Amino acid sequence: MPRFENQPAGFTRVKYLGLRRNDRARMAYIEIIGNAIETYEKNEYQNQKERLGLQSFWSWERKILVQEQEYFQNLI
Repeated sequence: MPRFENQPAGFTRVKYLGLRRNDRARMAYIEIIGNAIETYEKNEYQNQKERLGLQSFWSWERKILVQEQEYFQNLI
Protein backbone atom coordinates (compact mmCIF):
# COMPACT_ATOMS: atom_id res chain seq x y z
CA MET A 1 0.00 0.00 0.00
CA PRO A 2 1.42 3.40 -0.90
CA ARG A 3 0.78 5.07 2.47
CA PHE A 4 2.86 2.39 4.26
CA GLU A 5 5.79 2.19 1.82
CA ASN A 6 8.07 4.35 4.03
CA GLN A 7 7.10 2.56 7.23
CA PRO A 8 9.31 -0.50 7.86
CA ALA A 9 6.81 -2.37 10.08
CA GLY A 10 4.01 -1.93 12.56
CA PHE A 11 1.02 -1.32 10.29
CA THR A 12 -1.45 -2.90 12.67
CA ARG A 13 -2.20 -3.18 16.36
CA VAL A 14 -4.26 -5.96 17.98
CA LYS A 15 -6.51 -4.89 20.85
CA TYR A 16 -7.83 -7.77 22.95
CA LEU A 17 -11.40 -7.24 24.17
CA GLY A 18 -11.82 -10.20 26.51
CA LEU A 19 -14.21 -13.11 26.24
CA ARG A 20 -17.48 -13.12 24.36
CA ARG A 21 -20.41 -13.61 26.70
CA ASN A 22 -22.35 -16.44 25.05
CA ASP A 23 -19.59 -18.89 24.04
CA ARG A 24 -16.54 -17.50 25.93
CA ALA A 25 -14.55 -17.07 22.69
CA ARG A 26 -11.62 -14.66 22.83
CA MET A 27 -12.40 -11.39 21.09
CA ALA A 28 -10.07 -8.80 19.57
CA TYR A 29 -10.02 -6.18 16.87
CA ILE A 30 -7.26 -5.23 14.50
CA GLU A 31 -6.52 -1.52 14.17
CA ILE A 32 -4.65 -0.05 11.23
CA ILE A 33 -2.06 2.43 12.50
CA GLY A 34 -2.39 5.86 10.89
CA ASN A 35 -6.01 5.21 9.94
CA ALA A 36 -7.27 8.22 7.98
CA ILE A 37 -10.90 7.57 8.98
CA GLU A 38 -10.05 7.76 12.69
CA THR A 39 -8.24 11.06 12.18
CA TYR A 40 -11.18 12.41 10.15
CA GLU A 41 -13.69 11.42 12.86
CA LYS A 42 -11.65 13.12 15.61
CA ASN A 43 -11.34 16.31 13.51
CA GLU A 44 -15.02 16.21 12.56
CA TYR A 45 -16.06 15.92 16.22
CA GLN A 46 -13.83 18.88 17.14
CA ASN A 47 -15.23 20.97 14.26
CA GLN A 48 -18.79 20.08 15.25
CA LYS A 49 -18.08 20.96 18.88
CA GLU A 50 -16.76 24.39 17.88
CA ARG A 51 -19.50 25.02 15.31
CA LEU A 52 -22.36 24.14 17.67
CA GLY A 53 -20.75 25.55 20.80
CA LEU A 54 -20.92 22.22 22.65
CA GLN A 55 -19.34 21.94 26.07
CA SER A 56 -17.15 19.14 27.30
CA PHE A 57 -18.68 16.79 29.85
CA TRP A 58 -16.57 18.21 32.68
CA SER A 59 -17.45 21.84 31.99
CA TRP A 60 -21.13 20.84 31.88
CA GLU A 61 -20.74 18.87 35.14
CA ARG A 62 -19.04 21.84 36.84
CA LYS A 63 -21.86 24.15 35.75
CA ILE A 64 -24.43 21.78 37.32
CA LEU A 65 -22.42 21.54 40.56
CA VAL A 66 -22.19 25.31 40.85
CA GLN A 67 -25.96 25.60 40.30
CA GLU A 68 -26.60 22.99 43.01
CA GLN A 69 -24.29 24.77 45.44
CA GLU A 70 -26.09 28.08 44.84
CA TYR A 71 -29.48 26.44 45.27
CA PHE A 72 -28.58 24.78 48.58
CA GLN A 73 -26.77 27.91 49.78
CA ASN A 74 -30.00 29.86 49.35
CA LEU A 75 -31.93 27.31 51.43
CA ILE A 76 -29.64 27.73 54.44
